[in-house]
Amino acid sequence: MSAREAVLDAYETLLIERDDQAATIEAIAKAAGKSKGGLLYHFPSKQALADGLIERLQRRTGDDIANMRAADEGAVHYYLRTSAVTDDYFGRTLMAVTKIGARQSSAVEHALSMVQERFLAELKLHCPTENAAIAVLLLGEGLYYNEINSGFCSTAKRDVTDEVLAAASTLIDATSPDSPTS
Repeated sequence: MSAREAVLDAYETLLIERDDQAATIEAIAKAAGKSKGGLLYHFPSKQALADGLIERLQRRTGDDIANMRAADEGAVHYYLRTSAVTDDYFGRTLMAVTKIGARQSSAVEHALSMVQERFLAELKLHCPTENAAIAVLLLGEGLYYNEINSGFCSTAKRDVTDEVLAAASTLIDATSPDSPTS
């Protein structure tokens, strides 16, 4: 792993496990096993770190969309199943970007909008209508919200079992133009 990626991993972990205030240059360098000077060589400021993490999110979004396209189960089912996964490479980066401090709010908002638009564009290719694609996108976002709020809102946390995903798939399949009910 490159030094740059190790620093981004450390920044990501500090954001997820603590918050933006705790993710100081010194704390990130220590967590990455680098000197402060070594970190600053790759990321000369906290702004550069945030930009690097947002760039990582863009790359990982593309990787996840490629995985959607290649999934044996189909893109829609892959998207729904993985929406409740927050501890993989994409989910961790997405969560970390949402925790970047307020001083980066417009960059974070833009990055998160980009993720949503890219997934929606892909889902439109696999759903019978744009409205069905939007419904799948929002269902996936609900699954993600449910997963990240596991410790904060006991009434919101629900188990995302295979049966729950099957029910969601049934709803999605019902919108297909060749389904028996349409």
